[in-house]
Amino acid sequence: MMDSYLVRSDIWISRVPILWEHVMIHDYSCLSGLDINRDTIIEVACIITDGSLVNQIEVGPFVVISHPTSLLVDLAI
Repeated sequence: MMDSYLVRSDIWISRVPILWEHVMIHDYSCLSGLDINRDTIIEVACIITDGSLVNQIEVGPFVVISHPTSLLVDLAI
């Protein structure tokens, strides 16, 4: 059995759950690439949806990582 099926000529629906990850990074290089010696992770979040992307199966964890105020002030836009 295939992992996805065609709904229209341009839309595929997955038969398996999809994991969505969000990682917020304080990037000193202005999004030019992650440097693990300089950049830091601010938060991480996960959501699992069904293959249609409509129904949430699981939500979380949402983790905010503590950092010094000086780093957070630098994030202000």
